[in-house]
Amino acid sequence: MTRIADLPAANQLMSHVFRTQARINELQVQVSSEQVSQDYAGIARDSGRLVRLENTRDLHQRFVANNQTMDLRLQATETTLDSVRTTIENFRFALLDYASGATDDRGKVAAIQDAAFKGLIGLQGLLNTEVDGTYLFAGSRVTTRPVDFGLTDLAAFQAQFDGQAVTVPTTREAHLTGLTLDHAVTGNLTFNEAAGTIAAANSDVFANIPVGATIAVGGTADNNGGFTVIGNDGTVLTIQSVRLGQDETIDTAVLTGPGGISLNHTGTGDLTFDAANGTITADNPDSLAAIPVGSAFTVSGADPANNGTYTVASNDGTTITIAETKLTDETPGPNTATIELTSFFRGDTVARGHRLDAEQSFTLDLTAIDPAFEKAIRAMKLIAQGAFGSAGGLDQNSERIGQAVFLLNSAVDRTADGTPPFGPEREGNLANVEMQVGLNRVLIDETNERFRKFIGFLDGRVAGIENTDRTEAITRLFDQTQALEASLTTMARVRRLSLVNFL
Repeated sequence: MTRIADLPAANQLMSHVFRTQARINELQVQVSSEQVSQDYAGIARDSGRLVRLENTRDLHQRFVANNQTMDLRLQATETTLDSVRTTIENFRFALLDYASGATDDRGKVAAIQDAAFKGLIGLQGLLNTEVDGTYLFAGSRVTTRPVDFGLTDLAAFQAQFDGQAVTVPTTREAHLTGLTLDHAVTGNLTFNEAAGTIAAANSDVFANIPVGATIAVGGTADNNGGFTVIGNDGTVLTIQSVRLGQDETIDTAVLTGPGGISLNHTGTGDLTFDAANGTITADNPDSLAAIPVGSAFTVSGADPANNGTYTVASNDGTTITIAETKLTDETPGPNTATIELTSFFRGDTVARGHRLDAEQSFTLDLTAIDPAFEKAIRAMKLIAQGAFGSAGGLDQNSERIGQAVFLLNSAVDRTADGTPPFGPEREGNLANVEMQVGLNRVLIDETNERFRKFIGFLDGRVAGIENTDRTEAITRLFDQTQALEASLTTMARVRRLSLVNFL
């Protein structure tokens, strides 16, 4: 054995080389990742502070992401509101233009009623706007399509609401109430033709049915159909009837029809009113031929129970049969009888909150029955109801024009001139709705901008802890590489030393 170095000395030298190599590996990771360490153990002294900073940053990033999602909904709401405003204002312009001309012109009436119906179709589509799988105006029922007017075409709408016996609800309460009452709730129902009433055996079961509401009666033998409630004491409903109220033969009655037609005793002879059959018969044959089917005519000079305006259901020239809406006596009604009120709104009014940050939040309570929308919908329905020439037609009820204009103005603008035609209206208009949505968007934008700045500050602090100075790391890597090279060279020389070299 001629070498000077022994095994312990060699092991000692190798341990120094391995430690240098480990430092080089660590510095190589730092240079490539630009981080001091790949785990918290490498920065143990600052790990607690780093975790707190990262948690705070992540929390604010989640707030920003949630705010961005809400801002998308609000952006979609703003766009929808712009379209709603355009739809309402276009119809208002058309209505004012119609009001300035001949309101009994068939073509103009058809045009404005068509515009009202198309406006309803448009609003239905807009209020059913869906974003990211949720409906904007459904309240908390975000997966339920909120609005359904049940529209098919204008003729079907006018068949449902003839404008005389069955009218569009004129108040918000009557317009929006929805409920179903069956025999278990009402007990036996009694239908009285002469009085035009529906009485329940159980007291106060009709208390939630507002006057002016449209009810649908079903499950009866002879009284199924739609009716307008004109009176309610909680137990007895009085419905709007169109019928002759008294049998009589009279020579003083005058029938006034379209185009200024006036038929009196001279032309018709005595007129016989048959309440049971809803007919008016003239003594003189063909003396009533001038009043066409489907047109409105007015009876005056007869018994008060017969005076009024009616629509011709049929006319053979001598006998006019009027279009009747009335109850038929049923005492009691069958156990299957039901009374139903249907609201066009399928959502709910539960407000949903959005949290901007740990301290701030705002409430989202805009639904499809906001007064801004409901008043416009009611106005369009008022104009669309009733076929031209009939007793319930727009041409026969020109007061609806002013009523609809007030509702439209109240729906769009912050102030509406004039007296509310149907009593006090719920406050709310499109201008205020747009302003609130805009304020919420501004609040989100300001909050997110503040968070972005704070997140940037936190990123800097986190980087200061976990990131390394790349130049310094490269310099240290170079130094350690040189040290390793020197160590390896020295070790190689030592390992070559032998006693032979000193002989």
